[in-house]
Amino acid sequence: PDEINSTTSTDLTLDPSTGKVNIEEILQLKPQTLTQLNARSDKEEGDLAYCSNGNSGAKTLAVYDGSNWKIVALGSTIS
Repeated sequence: PDEINSTTSTDLTLDPSTGKVNIEEILQLKPQTLTQLNARSDKEEGDLAYCSNGNSGAKTLAVYDGSNWKIVALGSTIS
């Protein structure tokens, strides 16, 4: 299809013509361990994951650079 929209609202749009995914709400990533992420056979450069133990045992976002998962450091608590 040219475009996919959620059926209940416009909270999600996948538009191949722009190459963008528009999410108007919160994106929930399933936590995975470093072992689980490394075992995946479908890793591609640019993949984003939530790793439950990837920052010396601490939770972190991670981006796959084509060879390794790289830490995206979580900063201070928002207030």
